[in-house]
Amino acid sequence: MEIQSKSNPARIVFLTSLALVSLLGFAVDAPGQSVLTSIGQIPAGTGESHDVAVSGNFAYVANGSDGLEVYNISNPSSPVNVAHTNNGGCAFGVAVVSNELYLANLDDGLRTYDISNPAQPVNQGHVFNGGTALNVAVSGHYAYVANDNDGLRIYDVSNPSSPTNVGYASNSNFYRGVAYAVAVSGNLACVANGHDGLRVYDVSNPTNPVNVGYSSDSAYTGSYAVGVAISGNYAYLGDAADGFRVFDISMPTNPVSVYAGFNSSGSCVNRLSISGHYLYFVDFNGGLRICDISTPTSPSFVAVAYNSAFSPNEISDSATASGNLAFLVNRTDGVRIFTPGLPP
Repeated sequence: MEIQSKSNPARIVFLTSLALVSLLGFAVDAPGQSVLTSIGQIPAGTGESHDVAVSGNFAYVANGSDGLEVYNISNPSSPVNVAHTNNGGCAFGVAVVSNELYLANLDDGLRTYDISNPAQPVNQGHVFNGGTALNVAVSGHYAYVANDNDGLRIYDVSNPSSPTNVGYASNSNFYRGVAYAVAVSGNLACVANGHDGLRVYDVSNPTNPVNVGYSSDSAYTGSYAVGVAISGNYAYLGDAADGFRVFDISMPTNPVSVYAGFNSSGSCVNRLSISGHYLYFVDFNGGLRICDISTPTSPSFVAVAYNSAFSPNEISDSATASGNLAFLVNRTDGVRIFTPGLPP
């Protein structure tokens, strides 16, 4: 199946089984979960929300063909739009570090913005090396872009007005690899590489990323790695049609699967994130799930927010958390805000 932006013909590859997943529904539930109620909403408007980054009292929404939207969420039950900018492309992934914002803008590449005044984001830099910028992670002076069939691109952003491609790695030709998401921790970068599975790169020298570890998805029927997050010595991989997996990456050359869950018929995990000892992920059109990962080998489901309660059949792309708030990004429904009330 292919999913296209309303105004952007760039290909975003999903496994055909995702279409089946959206029809099958989601059967995985755990006893004792809190069922969350949405307390606020950031509307998608004329766009389609794909990702959100939160910094202080502001939420920065990658809103597809509509560009970048900025909302004041000091009152989360009533978000206020304070800025909007659109430099073309299709805003699909976003990361914020201090006063800089990094936008994965599909076939427009990577854009950088000065957000020292959130009400007036200023486009500082732009770079495009082909491919389709789906996701971005920032560590130190480098931005790591999951660039679809092109692979992993690494940019020096020490001068945000002139991001420079300094590193590149691709495993796209092995079992149909597609760099869909990237997470960075220390000297390691983990890539959710589509049908290819999990790739682990040594980025101690960002100009020369070296693939040191690999876990194939080929053994799991219909699997398609679309999301990844790192916490400590563990990588969490979101898999279409295979739920999510936890890998021990303490030995990066040999990532070991230590947990596989949320993988019954119909389950489909999209992009995910970690805050504290909680994992936040979305299950395509099922909504938001929150797991306690204090014990990575045995995560426990603690909270859920069902899309059926406010936007049935909506497609969820990503989730994140900031402070006592959780955010669920639903394409045409926008961003839903929750207060999970989880213990620290």
